[in-house]
Amino acid sequence: MSTMNNICKAVIALSAFMTAAQCLNCRQCPIGILGVCLIQSEVTCNNATESCYKGEAQFTATGSVTLHTRGCLDSDLCGKTLTGNLLGAAYTSSFQCCTTNLCNGATSVQLPLTVALCAAILSSLWGICSRLRDSRAGRRKPSSRQAATRRQRPKTLTTFEVPCIKQVKMSESNQPKLELFVKAGSDGQSIGNCPFSQRLFMVLWLKGVTFDVTTVDMKRKPDILKDLAPGAQPPFLLYSNEVKTDTNKIEEFLEENLAPPKYPRLAARNPESNTAGMDVFSKFSAYVKNSNPQANENLEKGLLKALKKLDDYLGSPLPDEIDENSADEVTSSSRPFLDGQALTLADCNLLPKLHIVKVVCLKYRNFSIPQSLTNLWRYLNAAYAREEFSSTCPIDQEIHIAYSSVAKALK
Repeated sequence: MSTMNNICKAVIALSAFMTAAQCLNCRQCPIGILGVCLIQSEVTCNNATESCYKGEAQFTATGSVTLHTRGCLDSDLCGKTLTGNLLGAAYTSSFQCCTTNLCNGATSVQLPLTVALCAAILSSLWGICSRLRDSRAGRRKPSSRQAATRRQRPKTLTTFEVPCIKQVKMSESNQPKLELFVKAGSDGQSIGNCPFSQRLFMVLWLKGVTFDVTTVDMKRKPDILKDLAPGAQPPFLLYSNEVKTDTNKIEEFLEENLAPPKYPRLAARNPESNTAGMDVFSKFSAYVKNSNPQANENLEKGLLKALKKLDDYLGSPLPDEIDENSADEVTSSSRPFLDGQALTLADCNLLPKLHIVKVVCLKYRNFSIPQSLTNLWRYLNAAYAREEFSSTCPIDQEIHIAYSSVAKALK
């Protein structure tokens, strides 16, 4: 009994620590088990020092289940990595924060089964307390603009305003109306798995322009899309009164029309950055779609070779990192992104695909990107620390669902 009490105390401490910007409404999931959130709600952060978050802790315990958490977190913990020990199981946890509720979807946290059972009890108590709190406090009223948007949209469309972007101040007359339509998740509202949608989401965010993001539930085929983009699949862009449907052309259009001096240039300076990692996704697709155990090893080697090639590029100095007047020979690079210190269009294209590779391979092949690929991991960690990327990623569960019928079991 004392052991169980200690387990519960440990879980309560961990949960309280992980569920702790600027008066935000964040999606909250105090506890979830086996990929299912037991209690889902919306929580308003207490003060201006808190952000929405999604945390991830990797436990080494065997016989573990998946615990999910999300909510508000003290901003001082954002981007930090913590280590600890819970019931003899070492873990490393990290937190990704943002100033929009789009980032904090359910996240995987591995805990021993006994702890998870206690967590289920804790979640029930948490839910009771939350309902009592909500009944007293009442629901926060949406802004007039949000209310108007919701009235104008059918239920198959969900619009998110993106107020947390670093915006370039312009007069309303010079502000183009921008609305990005992206694929919805399995719930018909959250962001779904679509690297092309995320690519354009990142481009608009990096441009610093004010825009709306609307998730489209294609299972219900909303009538409004028949007028906007008949027969098209997300993503597509509404720019003032003009609809654009081709991802590459949309990217080119935005780079041309949202140009300096008002907006940053996002094109890579080095052409090689645009093609770096271009074969990773095709090797990944062949790897996860294969059901023949005898072919698995060679396909995995093919993926590793593509990842190693990308790692080599990230570790090789770019021309502007080499000082021709210096006697010292520069043989390596520590740059965070493909083309240097800043995210570019090349990153917007590659990173969403790398995220899918990481999530799907771990889920369906128990394969992780080797830690020995230090340049690639430096790149990924730098990207996850950027809101433009981490806040536009779909939750892992959406990617799992999307690939549940694509990734083949080895027979």
